[in-house]
Amino acid sequence: MTYQDTIDYQNWWLLYYKKTCKANETNNKVLFNVSKYRHFIYNLTIPGQVIAGEFIDGAFLSTFRIFMGHFCLPNISPKLPNVKLYSEPVPITENKIKDLKKILQYITEEDLEFWYHIVSWKTTSCKTSE
Repeated sequence: MTYQDTIDYQNWWLLYYKKTCKANETNNKVLFNVSKYRHFIYNLTIPGQVIAGEFIDGAFLSTFRIFMGHFCLPNISPKLPNVKLYSEPVPITENKIKDLKKILQYITEEDLEFWYHIVSWKTTSCKTSE
């Protein structure tokens, strides 16, 4: 896999999916929040809908319609993204390249070509928070 294989899903999903939605079966404001749920059920016969539960095999499940517009009709799916996220390798900080060069001596022969390619990438002098 290379940087050219990375697809821009972050901007794509907003065209087809809602950022937030309420549960279908309740008047309460139960909002879909991925980090809140641990159990997800998707049924191909009802596209655009996810059933979620806070516990795996729990008693309480909520149904959410997450697709927007006409993509909830049977046999109609959104087009998968094909826009590349990066047009060139993302620069690596100079300090990280220095660290990588220090460990090149410990890398096996068969992997060296890959790592020599990495350490030849463009660099940036930006400080990163670690």
